[in-house]
Amino acid sequence: KEAKANFDSGVRIARTNAEIADNNRGKGTANFLPRLEAGETFRYDAKNEDTGSPLSFGNADSRQWTSEARLSWTLFDGFRMFADRRRYAELARASHFEAKDRIEATVVSIMRSFFNLVQQEQLLDVARETRDISRVRLEREQARHELGGASYADLLNARVNFNKDQSA
Repeated sequence: KEAKANFDSGVRIARTNAEIADNNRGKGTANFLPRLEAGETFRYDAKNEDTGSPLSFGNADSRQWTSEARLSWTLFDGFRMFADRRRYAELARASHFEAKDRIEATVVSIMRSFFNLVQQEQLLDVARETRDISRVRLEREQARHELGGASYADLLNARVNFNKDQSA
């Protein structure tokens, strides 16, 4: 599960980086479009003055809102905007290639893991068959030894080979 999560997150990150690069290659990022900036401020002042005079108005409140909008557009900046646009387009192409490479590497890694699993299963089958052959040989040597047709060394040799194959 951990390996799958790592593969998924790596592919997601690569795809997200490619999307970000695609978004950055627009005309706005390269300063082809006008720029609009807006701002707003609010100011509140409260004064409480007691002068003791009968003509005094007492408390005074002051509220002030200020808003501004600014539009700016660079008409010519020495072809920098064209160079920026080309640079962002190349970065987008590179990020697409990186995402493709990451996806291909993930697929290759999954395939390599699958083939390794198949190979390990085949090796396990071979080890079981070898153990079964050693068991049959040990049983034959025991029967031959009991009948007097084989030496004790042959029986011990067959037992050692069976134990080795059993442990494998």
